[in-house]
Amino acid sequence: MTEQWKQKVLSHWDLINRLAVRRFGTLPLAEEAALFVMDSLAADSWQRLQGHTGKGSFKSYLASLSWRLLEDFSRKRFGRVRPPLWIKKLGGIWPLLFSLLCLQRLSLPDAVESAFCRYPVWATASIVTGSRVCDGGIA
Repeated sequence: MTEQWKQKVLSHWDLINRLAVRRFGTLPLAEEAALFVMDSLAADSWQRLQGHTGKGSFKSYLASLSWRLLEDFSRKRFGRVRPPLWIKKLGGIWPLLFSLLCLQRLSLPDAVESAFCRYPVWATASIVTGSRVCDGGIA
């Protein structure tokens, strides 16, 4: 039975990888996170996957599990520091940028690019008029 779960998960490796890239932006960190998801899913003879009752699609169930495990990886790796109240009050893209810059320690251009890739609507809606965005970077 464990070999069947392994094959099912491996057939959806691209889904796990895409979720990791979307969550973390940088490829090396996303690969590490995707491997963490695989290891966590394989733990205890694929115990987490055995909760799938078959009522919904396996792909949706796996995506939900993977997303929660990616968050576990993030908390394990970067901690659970919350943005200050003044950043929360700004809303929009700013709490995400705080997380990318202060918790994940990305460079400014990488953090901005990652935020814009995740939420392209914010690329035009939430940038302060004092900073200019040119070709994916800040000028």
